[in-house]
Amino acid sequence: MSPELFESAEATIREPEATRTPEATVSAADIARLAEVGRAAVSNWRRRFGDFPEPVAGTQANPLFELDEVREWFARHDKPFRVSPGDRLWQRIQATVDDIRLGDAVGLFGTCLLLLKRTARRPHALENPAGDDAAGQLHAALREHVPELPAELLPPVERPWLPLLREAADIVANTGASTLFSFLCERYFELHSRWLPATDREVAELLVEVAGVADGDTVLDQACGTGNLLLAAAEHGAERLLGKDITPTFARIALCRLLLAGTAADGVTGVEVGDSLRDGPPGEPLADAVLCSPPFNERSWGREELLNDPRWEYGLPARGESELAWVQHCLAAVRPGGRVVLTMPAAAAGRRSGKRIRANLLRSGALRAVLGLPGQGAGPGPDLWVLRRPDGAEPPPAHVLVLPAQLDPDVVGSAWRAFDAGELAELPEQARPVSVVDLLDEEVDLSPDRHRFVHRRGEAAAAFPGVRQRLVEELDELTGQLPELDHPEQPRRMPTTTIAELAKAGTLVLHQAPLNTVSDAGELPMLTAEDLRTDSGPSGRTSRTPGMLLIRPGDVVLSLSTVDAGPRVSTSAEEGVVLGPRLLLLRPSSDSLDPHFVAGFLRHARNRADHRATSKSSRFDIRSAGIPLLNLAQQREYGRAFQRWESLQCRVHRITDLAETLVRLGVLGLADGSLLPPEDGGRAG
Repeated sequence: MSPELFESAEATIREPEATRTPEATVSAADIARLAEVGRAAVSNWRRRFGDFPEPVAGTQANPLFELDEVREWFARHDKPFRVSPGDRLWQRIQATVDDIRLGDAVGLFGTCLLLLKRTARRPHALENPAGDDAAGQLHAALREHVPELPAELLPPVERPWLPLLREAADIVANTGASTLFSFLCERYFELHSRWLPATDREVAELLVEVAGVADGDTVLDQACGTGNLLLAAAEHGAERLLGKDITPTFARIALCRLLLAGTAADGVTGVEVGDSLRDGPPGEPLADAVLCSPPFNERSWGREELLNDPRWEYGLPARGESELAWVQHCLAAVRPGGRVVLTMPAAAAGRRSGKRIRANLLRSGALRAVLGLPGQGAGPGPDLWVLRRPDGAEPPPAHVLVLPAQLDPDVVGSAWRAFDAGELAELPEQARPVSVVDLLDEEVDLSPDRHRFVHRRGEAAAAFPGVRQRLVEELDELTGQLPELDHPEQPRRMPTTTIAELAKAGTLVLHQAPLNTVSDAGELPMLTAEDLRTDSGPSGRTSRTPGMLLIRPGDVVLSLSTVDAGPRVSTSAEEGVVLGPRLLLLRPSSDSLDPHFVAGFLRHARNRADHRATSKSSRFDIRSAGIPLLNLAQQREYGRAFQRWESLQCRVHRITDLAETLVRLGVLGLADGSLLPPEDGGRAG
């Protein structure tokens, strides 16, 4: 971020006399950011200082304070607190615009800042924002001076937003339109990081590098979101940048970011609104490279409408394989010999329903690599699929590069460069060139973790001692850390109640996701039954709907079916995630029930129900599940005990993985001659 936006903290902000914007408010997180301290410091000041400003809005959990009062308090106590004009504008925007409309407001600021950058004088609508037809005048000026902005991306304009646009125009005089918009986008992305379909900057750089984007290239992103991939491509010299997104708010922000970054010198930048799969591939000219982070786990992607679509050259995707529809859609949009790089869910590499398409991609030579990326939570991260549209000039390659998840993007990039250049001896240790013939089996499983043990000759012998030692250490720790339980002479008799009675008494609330909750696509992350089964983070996406349920830390989440996993206690990492279909949520009162205590006894009730379940009935009647009547201190003892046993289960799974790895290495080493049977006959020692 340019320092100009921060150094001009004392700049005068002119405000129209007829219409004043509401006073700016700040949250505790905003105060911490502006004071350059942690959230705990703000909480401490509120407790220690009786003159700390009182909240003026917000909620008890997230109070809001008047910005000027906070600034005066910091001045009285001689504490650093720096509010730039950009900061003040952002806080006023938040005070004026409803949270659900904040993206529209940011897009409006982007278009108006672009207008200011392209015109010698301010449009009349910004000189007189209180005018009767200010919104109409603004749209007319945008149509005249920003021809790249299609009609469907003309931003909505609400009267209370207009004085804020005037304030932004004053700030631009001291900084610059691009700098201010980057600042506003940064704040918006931070505030809505859980909901925005944004590709991490490092991952975006990696996609561009693997795609080999070069000067003068045409680059396409058909699910561009807020434009991170296209911006990264522009930094690598791409001249023609084309994007499309189904959400107008995101498409508008993406276009403004690209245009304000100066990528449209030759009029070659464009972003459209539309459903890319249903609209079909873009027409000529075809792109040199296609980059994409498509939405995952869509079921209503248009399969029934597109049964005979010519894009399905490698096979018609199943309803649950929307990602394989995106793969073929992107291949249809790139020139012969051009490259496609997509982020894909880890499951897409091995799902049985997609094996025919994966096999055809391999046979044709279209699929070149599957590169694992680290996950953000408990579950696996996405994979990078690298594809090349066959041009008929070269025979299909004999190998595909697979690379298990790497924390270091440089390892991924160097592995691909070595493989693409045919320098297999230069591949990093973790990378494996796997024969296409070997992959074309009954499963056609491309999962990198499955092939991490396809060793080159002698590698099994090198890895064997380390894995064996780790297994010995884990077993030693397991022996020393087995939880203990007291064994009384007589079993404790505990009176019990039911979930239904606890709900009736108000000590917990039982929720189920609304029937209209969909898991197709959208801006919000959603926890699914599959995530619960695999003990992973939220993989679904959904849109805002009335009555949707947002998970809070301490909620107990479980499935309606006994065949799914659960229950589990949510953590702060899942705060604000939407509860998905077929899931239940219990919200215990923090002063009456311990969530781990509740989850532990629900797990016991689920196990009993699972043993009794038949093929005709596998549903769990949670309302009749028994919960002991214990005081909160006793509940916490049980909760800690349940957590220790869950930790033991995780350790056992880790030991199992190590043991399987050791067996695989031993067999491989014996088979390739790099390991020999011991002289003592193989006795353990």
